[in-house]
Amino acid sequence: MTQTDEQLLAQALDRHRAGDIAGAEQGYRAILHRSRVHFDAQRLLGLALHAQGRNAEAHTALIRAARIKPDSPFVHADLGLVLQALGRFDDALAAQDRALAIKPDHADAFYNRGNVKLALGRPQEALDDYAAMLALVPGFVPALNNTALALLHLNRPAEALPWLDRTLAAQPDYAFAHMNRGAAYLALGDAARALASYDRALALAPDHPEARAGRDRARLALTGAARAVAGGAATSP
Repeated sequence: MTQTDEQLLAQALDRHRAGDIAGAEQGYRAILHRSRVHFDAQRLLGLALHAQGRNAEAHTALIRAARIKPDSPFVHADLGLVLQALGRFDDALAAQDRALAIKPDHADAFYNRGNVKLALGRPQEALDDYAAMLALVPGFVPALNNTALALLHLNRPAEALPWLDRTLAAQPDYAFAHMNRGAAYLALGDAARALASYDRALALAPDHPEARAGRDRARLALTGAARAVAGGAATSP
């Protein structure tokens, strides 16, 4: 018996949620082969392509979805994600603005817009968007972490640390939060704690280049401190 589009969509969504992104893509394409104006299949195809790093194709799919349903805030927020991945930050910002114009309480769009503003070097504005997101979804871990990251960009490491404490209390294995904590401690002159944080980040994400570079800076700071102490001891009366 021929399956309906909704049955095929449910199966493709199950694959998507299970991490079988290629299988989900096939399912979405099967629906679109029968009905090219199926909004959910078109939008979810864009997300599946984005998850595979195929962002140019994802952009095409999401533009088609937006043409089918231009008043969907979700497709504009998704487009913003893909445009950011393509390095088109101004267009990404405009897409998130459109999502929020349609749905002013769209939490994901606030978070996404904060990320775009951070990438554009506007950390104070990013903080406002993360605050709006957290007002709608308290405890959302990536927004907690990125609030700290924005504060670090503003050279406010002491204020960043409590946000990182909250992040790691909620998700102790969040490598990026450990890395950001290392950056905060290093900025505050606490190289020993910075080194411990970078070591923890690298235990969770061994190939992360920023964590490796941070660990090297922390080690250098500790070596310099040790030499200063040794030099002081050698010249003391």
